[in-house]
Amino acid sequence: MPPLDGIRGLAILLVLLLHFRAPDLTHPLKGILGLGWTGVQLFFVLSGFLITGILLDTRSCSNYFSSFWMRRTLRIFPLYFLALSVFLVAAPAVLPVPKEALPPAADQVYYWTYLNNWIPMGEEGRLVHVLGHFWSLAVEEQFYLVWPVVVWLVPPRMLLRGCAVACLLILAARSWAFFTAGDLGMVYRNTVLR
Repeated sequence: MPPLDGIRGLAILLVLLLHFRAPDLTHPLKGILGLGWTGVQLFFVLSGFLITGILLDTRSCSNYFSSFWMRRTLRIFPLYFLALSVFLVAAPAVLPVPKEALPPAADQVYYWTYLNNWIPMGEEGRLVHVLGHFWSLAVEEQFYLVWPVVVWLVPPRMLLRGCAVACLLILAARSWAFFTAGDLGMVYRNTVLR
C-alpha cells in the first residue's frame, strides 16, 4: 500500500531527527525535533494495522498460528540474534569495549529473551548504550506473541469494538501511570500501555 509506505517514511524521518539532534541544540526547531518519538508510535500503529489484516485474512487457515509465528521468527530473529551475538559476545571478547557502551551483564538476559523493555532506565531517564533502542523490538515481539491469539479468539465483528474499548482503557491507564509513576521511561516502554 503506497500511502502506508509514505507514512512509514515519515516515521523513519521522525525517529532519525530525534536521534540525530544535538542534545544542547538551542535552535527554535529543538521542540519540533523532540517530537521524533512519535515516529515510534507510527511504526507500532502501522505494524498493528498490517498484522491484524494478515491475521484476519488467514484466521480460518489450519496453520494460522504456525504460519504467522514462523514468518515473524524468520523475519526478525536471525538479524536480531546476530546483532546480540556481535555486540554482547564477540565484540567484548576481542575489543576493549567501554563498560557504558553495552547493557550491564545482569541485564543481558532480558535482551536474549525479548524482555528488555521491562528493564528500569538509568538516572538519565533513557537507555544510553548501543542496544537501548532494542526495547521497541521487545514490545513488537510480545505483541506478536499475544495478538494472534486475541484475533483468533474474538469474533471479527467484535474485534473492532473490542479494540476501541481497549484503546480507551489503555489511554486511561497510560495517563494515570504518567502522572503517578516515578519512571516515565517504563510508562513509555511498557508493553501493556502500548
